[in-house]
Amino acid sequence: MHSPPTKISGAGKLRQETICSFLSTDEKLQRLDIFSLPASTRQKIYREAGLPYNDHVLLPSSKYQSPLSSEARATISGLLVANKAVSSEASKILYSANAFTIWLTCLEDLRPILAFSARTISMLTNLIIQCDDPSRDCQTLLCSSFGLPDACPCCRHPKLASEANRPSTFWEFRDVLRHVVSHATPFGLHLGISINVGDAETARCLLEPLRSTSTLADCAIRLSKRPDMELQSIARQFALQAMGKVAQEPAFRFMDLPREIRLQVLEETDLQIPDGEVEWSPLQGYHAAAASTFCGQEYVCFSGYLDDPFLKQGFFCAQRHSSFSQHCHCWCPPTALLLCSRRLREEALGVFFRSNRFTVVPKNGCTLPVRKVQDEPDDRLEASIFLRNVVPFQALSYLRFLEIVFPPFDYEFLPPNHTAYRDWIELLDFLSGVLSPSQLVLRVHFADYDSTGYKRTYFRVNMTPAGSEAIARAYERTLMPLEKLRRSLKCLFIHLANPWSWASASIQDIDVVRREARVHMQATEQRLEKLIMADDGYDGVARGKNSEKKSRWLLSAEYKSEFSMPVYGFDPRLNAWV
Repeated sequence: MHSPPTKISGAGKLRQETICSFLSTDEKLQRLDIFSLPASTRQKIYREAGLPYNDHVLLPSSKYQSPLSSEARATISGLLVANKAVSSEASKILYSANAFTIWLTCLEDLRPILAFSARTISMLTNLIIQCDDPSRDCQTLLCSSFGLPDACPCCRHPKLASEANRPSTFWEFRDVLRHVVSHATPFGLHLGISINVGDAETARCLLEPLRSTSTLADCAIRLSKRPDMELQSIARQFALQAMGKVAQEPAFRFMDLPREIRLQVLEETDLQIPDGEVEWSPLQGYHAAAASTFCGQEYVCFSGYLDDPFLKQGFFCAQRHSSFSQHCHCWCPPTALLLCSRRLREEALGVFFRSNRFTVVPKNGCTLPVRKVQDEPDDRLEASIFLRNVVPFQALSYLRFLEIVFPPFDYEFLPPNHTAYRDWIELLDFLSGVLSPSQLVLRVHFADYDSTGYKRTYFRVNMTPAGSEAIARAYERTLMPLEKLRRSLKCLFIHLANPWSWASASIQDIDVVRREARVHMQATEQRLEKLIMADDGYDGVARGKNSEKKSRWLLSAEYKSEFSMPVYGFDPRLNAWV
């Protein structure tokens, strides 16, 4: 919503008393009148004096103090009280040439904005209002991958209660919003609102003041740090209303077009993700495996860099949050197309599941090791949840590419008497009767990547031949039931993890060891693929196993584990891989 801040060197800055005396228009001092200089020169003087320009200014609150130095604050105060003419010009530069952010943590933090005069608000061009909360349960990139919740804006937002006895902050927030939009210069203010609400009723009540305007230059709204279809729709509705972009044209009779044309149009919508890869997990649901490249410098929604200016402005990524910003072009599930009508839903489901590759990943990620889980009635594999509860029954026959990822596991992860294993068998029985014949490319990947390096100190570090055999049995026990899907499979690609990959080892010839390990695992994979397909001539490599595009999770895991993976090889004394 604003260009990156311009860095102003501290060298050569004018001292407070020097600039104030220079700005004096008192003829008795026989000094040059600053207003005899060109406007561009005066602006340079203000900036050299320390007036922020093209920068992000954090308004002070009870928890977050302004990062401006005391000297800078003194300079601003001096310019604003020097005289009426200087104050008018300096205040216009200050409020119109900078982006302002306010973090709201309590009732008192709202009052400074309410104290802004109508003239001050009319000069604002960029304002972000964010609410603060010390919660640390965020799953976005900064928190889950980098472990930096303090740097993540999504972790700082409380929910506003929706019950009748709402806190006073609720009404104060509405007053602030009404005060801002009623005095904003038409088509001059870029407004961002980021706050977690309890439900849709609360969201509509909070955003009600936006109904009174349609002249904001830009409006971005986030109502929850978790994606929610209803809240996302509300954010979009109010933001477009505030920008005067509510469509007035009559609805187009799309279903009157020939079916071939309708399908071609649907293929150009969000039903077909740009890179063709859709990930699904129980926690995140459908999400794009790759970042959008169209959001621009200010809206790099997946960026993990702490100096990214977008992090200073708020996080309005529609894929990760219940939010709307016209600058975010990240892919989101095309829910609206599936709710228009029954006929359109059927055609949209066909395009969606035929055109994309689907990867089912573990709920805790692909690289976090798991041990033997407790046998509980509701224990189910992620693939079972996805194929039985998420994919509509009539859409299962449209599936063309499915990848199932298993996390690194320890010994008897999925024993035959386990609830999840029995559910896995029932799932395959169910799928055998609904999948299209010879249409599905199935890739099963047992992930085993130490992406952090420290886990090796306690996970399978003391691998034994018996433990290795137990894991190998788990592989075969999990994979062999796939023979039930033999009629439906076009290709089967199996990628196994070496049971000894986490074990401590000291190998001199690294290249030889890696080559031996790769040959051994490939032979095991080929044997299982032939058994499942019941075809001694089946060759996964010849059918494109190694040339098939790698999934994003795999590319990320390989990159992160490049320097942390232990080296392994075959030890003839133990008749095992170490």
